[in-house]
Amino acid sequence: MTRASSPDVPVLIPLGQPLGKIFESDDEAHYQVRLGSEVYRLSMAEAAVWLQLHAARPGTLRGMDRGLLAALDIDRGAIDSSRGLELLLELGLVAEVQLGLPVARDSFAEAYRLLPLQTCIGNSEEASDVFTLAAGDQRTVGVDAVLRQVLVSGPTEASLDSCCDILSGALSVAPETAELGTGQALVEFVLGRVHGPLSAHACYFDRAIELSLATADAARESSATAQVTVDEDDRTEYGTYGVGYLAGARHGRFGLTGIDVRLGREMAELPDVASWLTWSYAHGFYEDGRLQDDPAQIIEAAGRAGVDAAAGHLRHLSNTGLVQQPDGAEVIEMAATHRFEPLLAGIGATPDEPGTFYLGVNADQVVTALTDAEYEVWRSAHLSESLLLAAKDAGRADSVADLVDYLRDVQALTVKRAGYLDLVRTP
Repeated sequence: MTRASSPDVPVLIPLGQPLGKIFESDDEAHYQVRLGSEVYRLSMAEAAVWLQLHAARPGTLRGMDRGLLAALDIDRGAIDSSRGLELLLELGLVAEVQLGLPVARDSFAEAYRLLPLQTCIGNSEEASDVFTLAAGDQRTVGVDAVLRQVLVSGPTEASLDSCCDILSGALSVAPETAELGTGQALVEFVLGRVHGPLSAHACYFDRAIELSLATADAARESSATAQVTVDEDDRTEYGTYGVGYLAGARHGRFGLTGIDVRLGREMAELPDVASWLTWSYAHGFYEDGRLQDDPAQIIEAAGRAGVDAAAGHLRHLSNTGLVQQPDGAEVIEMAATHRFEPLLAGIGATPDEPGTFYLGVNADQVVTALTDAEYEVWRSAHLSESLLLAAKDAGRADSVADLVDYLRDVQALTVKRAGYLDLVRTP
């Protein structure tokens, strides 16, 4: 075993959300990465190193180390990987972690969060221990049940450390996962396997955040101090919104046992495909180039897809909070109690199509295209604690019409599977 392949050699872990390629006025390309509230602009050579570090060491689940990176022929040797790495380390866009040291693992887990960029399709009867992730409708990578749970739960917690600490309790009572019954053991497990989904841009590491009662209360109570007002007699229907993160189907020996949708810290179960189809259509859908979300249209579309009693399914989903249909002042309450989380990796724009931004997995796997307005919401809305605060921060909450216009862009992103709605975070 060479020193470069030894488990004691520190692993290089890329940090940040990929926003993609942009072009300056002189048509020179740069690559953007967001980490915390900062957006970093990299040269394409520096970005090539950052992107390369998402891959696992060939034949293993481990991330790369300095020795392997130096040996790689990035862009046929035209890129100085060592120089690029030092810059990325200086910027804080790469962490060098000695996974064999508990203190190093714990320090990393306390400093960063692991967040999904793709949804989960689920497992199958043939491969019950593999959960497939997907970018839009493109299947990308499989993960085991434990890593799936960590990815699903990541957005609700302050750090990877707190996420693993919470999940380890449940793992400790099952014989097959008892060895992962401590937060430290689960962190070690995750960091040893995370480069698989990282390589498919199915997840990313962001800075840890602080979850406090004051922050959560401010997000929930922002409706009371909102400048947006709605007339008391306003009964306008302000759209239909599917809510929750698709955590995937669960199959057992005798077929489908349920389809999980995470909402806040709770896991809701859709009992069958009909319920899932209705929930999917309740996000809205495009027909003849127009976004449709009227309840009657949703019921009709679900019926065409083979759903019997779609109206009953839609009513049940609304009662459980997995679908929001705000009328009048309810639209402000919904915006104050829900938040947006992005999905998909940013691929970027091209000089030939100004105002169009592509998302997907990588440059060869485009999933969807966004307008300027949609891209700005996708890029920044999740940095605010609620939809209402995000609209305020974007200067798009001066009136109910402005707020609803903002929410329409949010809704378009959920229809394009470029993001999802969740409850505001709580400690």
